[in-house]
Amino acid sequence: MSWFYEDPDEWEPDIQSGSYGKYPGTNIDHGWVSVGRKRRAPEEVARIKAHRKQIEDDEILRRADAIRLARSLVP
Repeated sequence: MSWFYEDPDEWEPDIQSGSYGKYPGTNIDHGWVSVGRKRRAPEEVARIKAHRKQIEDDEILRRADAIRLARSLVP
């Protein structure tokens, strides 16, 4: 068995659907659905990664401030 990694930031859902109309003699619709993925543009991937990194960095700084505060309160 082999595994390969796909970057989730690089792919986005691609969902398409359509209708064939109603079944003859009923009010029941019938149609089709296609579910897949499409690759994002490199600029969009870079923007997503930068945003994710900013959130991660902000969390690290928040935790560091909490640690500094806790250490300053220890006699």
